[in-house]
Amino acid sequence: MTPRKRAVPPPPRRLPEAAGSGEFWAQRPWLAWCDRTGRSRGAAREALLGVLLARTAAEIGPHVRVDSPVGVSGTNLDLFVFLVGASGTTKTLANSMLRDARAWTAEPFKPGSGEGLAAAYVRAVKEKDDDGHSIARLVQYAKRRYGWIDEYGSMVAVRQRAGQTLDSELRSAWSAERLGFDYRSSETRLLVEPGTYRLGMAAGIQPAIAGEVFKGADVGDLQRWLWFSTTDPDLRAADQDDWEPLTDEEWAVPPEVCVGSGEEERIRRRKMLPITKAIRAEVFEGHIARQTGEVADFDAHRNQVRLRVAGLCALMDGHMRVSDGDWDLAGQILIRSDANRAAVSDYLAAAARAEHRARGRADEERADAANQARIERVARRLWNAVAAHDDRAAHGERGCTRACANRVLEKETRGYIDAALAFAEERRWLVLRRGTTADAVRGEQDVLRIALGKRRPQ
Repeated sequence: MTPRKRAVPPPPRRLPEAAGSGEFWAQRPWLAWCDRTGRSRGAAREALLGVLLARTAAEIGPHVRVDSPVGVSGTNLDLFVFLVGASGTTKTLANSMLRDARAWTAEPFKPGSGEGLAAAYVRAVKEKDDDGHSIARLVQYAKRRYGWIDEYGSMVAVRQRAGQTLDSELRSAWSAERLGFDYRSSETRLLVEPGTYRLGMAAGIQPAIAGEVFKGADVGDLQRWLWFSTTDPDLRAADQDDWEPLTDEEWAVPPEVCVGSGEEERIRRRKMLPITKAIRAEVFEGHIARQTGEVADFDAHRNQVRLRVAGLCALMDGHMRVSDGDWDLAGQILIRSDANRAAVSDYLAAAARAEHRARGRADEERADAANQARIERVARRLWNAVAAHDDRAAHGERGCTRACANRVLEKETRGYIDAALAFAEERRWLVLRRGTTADAVRGEQDVLRIALGKRRPQ
């Protein structure tokens, strides 16, 4: 049998869009840029927004944090975003357009392993000690990096390798904790200290591959990413226009928060972006509700993510304080992310159901094929039995009866005799004739007589 192809539903044509689309894009200059640029140059506006947030996070120095009532060190601005859509949508296009939108200072890289993540910030430099022995000294050559993965499938392949550490290192990076491992060799021991680096990361992902992310929901992988759609139905009415990069008025991040690689003293002086009393109360109440077990869901990191997005919203407007408006806008962005993530979850559930149905049909087909093969085997055996029964059976003079044929079959194959006789008759291996016979004890009875047909099994 030809193996059946795996049956899955087609990718969603588009992911749902949050309500109030027109008003949403008019709220800030950088949102208006995403709206105008996406419409005029054929890129999904949400995808542009996702890359813009990740790029902006990478530009902010690690000394900048958003104040938080939970803990004492505030919330860092590291941000991970997914651009989710079927193959051929604007994942790579959105990233390339943002790359050319202004002169970014955070160097891009593509993470390929846990060790490679640490190597994006530090390197070992060989030196001579006082005795002339060669030693390795760690040098942090980068503070801010922008990670771009055009296809998350490449990360899935990395994750499936034995001993891989990329998943755990990404979780540490999201929390701005220490990167690297304490290997024995000083040349392979690449350590990045907590709070000394910034990572903004974007990855293109197809809905079918997103199941790998959903598998990590219990350890927080699912909640650490924001989800932005790479399809946009409003582009149908767009008019092509000239390309315009982001201006300083549209992207007004204060220069003092963008720290270069050599400014160690400024990194040590942590800058905390203050928040309002209303934001502080909402974040703390949400935290306490989860800590006391009143709320149990998979979005335990939600307020942390919202604080990060709100901080980026404030900085892109040139403000060093997170307002209630920034908090509200961050909530709107998370609602869009939630809708896209829910659409992916629905797609994966539909794919699982389709695969289950296809597997059931395949099992039925395999059972039918097995039964058909057994029926054919029984038919061949019946032909052999009739042929060996009597030479006169070839002329239809006497032949066998059904009872006679039934005696040559084992118990487990007797249930197939009717199907086997019909099979053999259809192929003209056997001739079936119904008649009657007189019995001294039981009288006249119906009898099925069986004779050889004009063909024989090949």
